[in-house]
Amino acid sequence: MRLLQRPHHRHRRRSDLLVKPILSAPEAGIPRRIHQIWYQGAAALPDKYRRYRDSWMRRHPDWEFVFWDAPKMQALVDEHYPWFAARYAGFERDIQRIDAARYLFLALHGGFYIDMDIENLRPIDPLLPERRLILSRTHGFNNALIGSAPGHPLWDTVLDRLAAGQCAPLDPAMPARLRESPAMRTAVTVGPRFFTWCVQQSGCLDDAATLCCPGYYFEPGSPTPDGSSWPPADDPDGGYARHHMDLNWLDLRHRLLSRLNRLLLPWLTRRLPLQ
Repeated sequence: MRLLQRPHHRHRRRSDLLVKPILSAPEAGIPRRIHQIWYQGAAALPDKYRRYRDSWMRRHPDWEFVFWDAPKMQALVDEHYPWFAARYAGFERDIQRIDAARYLFLALHGGFYIDMDIENLRPIDPLLPERRLILSRTHGFNNALIGSAPGHPLWDTVLDRLAAGQCAPLDPAMPARLRESPAMRTAVTVGPRFFTWCVQQSGCLDDAATLCCPGYYFEPGSPTPDGSSWPPADDPDGGYARHHMDLNWLDLRHRLLSRLNRLLLPWLTRRLPLQ
């Protein structure tokens, strides 16, 4: 992989001022590389997440695995994204740095980012041919699992909005208490709502090399607008992974509410007709 230092011209977008990987060919695909983050470092990784990580390693023996922690993410920002350093340091919560870092290393190196609470069920190699972007779609596009070629155009949109400090828009009718909650602030500044907004604005959904996976591929049981929470009868193999949605960055009350929501909504959607 060749690296090109682009000249610093003021009129260019921030995403044009990066040390960006140059694809060897326009059709370059997603490398067999899996990135995962545990902010506190490998020694602090709980046993159950070691088991989930091992489930990916066992079924992907020829893939490269990259482990990121707080010092490595800081080094990534300092070396390749110095324009982002002040905002990165200024985030209120570590989860915001964790969300942002996944976009930064996928833009630079490509591969898959996979949350630690996602357990693998079967190899994902069959998804790769002719793809340059792989997304998990539920009600939006979850940033818990993203597959990308290095330098994919989606990251231009993401990085430009990070540089500008832009947040995903919210419904004006949303209650103020919810709008101002720490979880929602994270979601709209760098988290799933921000990522979904960037995906929708980038034009990548019109690209034939983009795969939007149905909910059951990686997040079985998650509520979806199209009823794809569970494998259809004509897909005997079912999903590729199971997202346990541990939500460790939320307080206990919000974790319990989220889990209750995940239990009830799929039950309701299977019993109520889609409108």
